[in-house]
Amino acid sequence: AWNHFTGDVEACARDYFSFKRQGGVINDTKSYVLNQKTGLLPLDWDPTQHNIVIFNSSEDEFAALGGEYDQGLYRNQLDAITQLCQSLEGASTLQLWLRIHPNLKNVKWSFAARLLGLEKQYSNIRVISPRSNISSYALLDASDKVVSFGSTIGIEAVYWDKPSILLGRCVYEKLGSVYVPRSHNEAIDLILDRKLAPLDKTGAKKAAVFWSRGGHAIPHFNGNRKVGFDFNGFKLRKTKIETALYNVMKGVERFLLGELLNYYWSRLVTPKRVRKA
Repeated sequence: AWNHFTGDVEACARDYFSFKRQGGVINDTKSYVLNQKTGLLPLDWDPTQHNIVIFNSSEDEFAALGGEYDQGLYRNQLDAITQLCQSLEGASTLQLWLRIHPNLKNVKWSFAARLLGLEKQYSNIRVISPRSNISSYALLDASDKVVSFGSTIGIEAVYWDKPSILLGRCVYEKLGSVYVPRSHNEAIDLILDRKLAPLDKTGAKKAAVFWSRGGHAIPHFNGNRKVGFDFNGFKLRKTKIETALYNVMKGVERFLLGELLNYYWSRLVTPKRVRKA
């Protein structure tokens, strides 16, 4: 796709990354920065420190992928961030910042709650709630380097001239624009390197071109969840009974099963594991 693209690469990349920064929705279902205040940084942000901003992703999305995406340096994102905090405790001039993905603001699973608790466990990390109006792009611009697990902001950081370290698995990991450590020690060395330079932007441009211009539409199929779908001009509709059954089962899935499973893991299973540890 990259070799056959005949458009203006520079203009395409500039338009894509600028559009994302301004809250535009492309290659996604919604913008996650519209409720953030442009330019807003944490009150205790100290520009004299070596500031490392970690942008996490939704853990449940990674779990749904499975396969080779399970084969990473760490068991999960919480494990990764915990190990970073522990290994970097002696770096007195280094400050970690965790920007919890805004998509997690209504997630009640224990992995999300534990992220919020990291600040109480370690003195070298500040945690920014998913509900906070602190600007993700202000954090990116003010940071010395960015750490991510697959969020698009990891590749966006490269375009905006920031060293970007990828600790998870994602679609842009082999494009050559992000640092992909092969071990925990290598990840620590990259984070501590005050002279770490941003990598070549070509990989970021490839991602921008593909996400904004690449791919192929499914033939004969059109529509979305809001207006409905049609196939080859035939409107796909549910009967009243199908609609009622769908709504009932979605309610069971979201509220009954979701709340019960969350209660089971956060109130019964997790405390037992902590006591055992």
